[in-house]
Amino acid sequence: MSFLDLVIKTRSCRRFDQKPLPEGFLETLVKIAAVCPSGKNQQPLKYITIDDQDFMKKLYPSLRWAGALTDWDGPEEHERPTGYVAFVLDRNISKSAGQDVGIVAQTMQLAAMEQGIASCMIGAYIKPEVTDVLSLDDSKEIMLILALGYPAEERVLVDVEDEGITAYYRDEKGVHYIPKRTPETLLLRHI
Repeated sequence: MSFLDLVIKTRSCRRFDQKPLPEGFLETLVKIAAVCPSGKNQQPLKYITIDDQDFMKKLYPSLRWAGALTDWDGPEEHERPTGYVAFVLDRNISKSAGQDVGIVAQTMQLAAMEQGIASCMIGAYIKPEVTDVLSLDDSKEIMLILALGYPAEERVLVDVEDEGITAYYRDEKGVHYIPKRTPETLLLRHI
């Protein structure tokens, strides 16, 4: 598979098959995070890997899914992620994560999809609740939660139409469509 094909397949997935993740998979993602670039090489992010079913049930109510799908509250119990990686800023190292969250999250997503495992970056959550569930002290701040599992939904890229609406949507069969601007509309100029 070409790198472009891998990126195209690495779309946010919000409904998952309940097949367990491979043993040690989440720890492998942390190994990948450890070698990612970091602003000023500070490496202020720490990670909490989660695949315990009972713990995931405690975390789930604090997560928000698919803001553009206003009539959908998130995956049903039989469609939920089978693992999570919580990204935590260690404020003892730095007061800001800078661009590190995006760099690491995208790298983890690509590594997961290469193994056929889908993901969704969750930046919408009830912060005090997640902080409490994860037992974080004041020196730690939750930055992102990466949901993972084998995909149980079809995700399709479509070109943004003339009106420029980029909100994702689902059809009556549950296919998830992601409007993307074309490369021609993104390139301002070539010098």
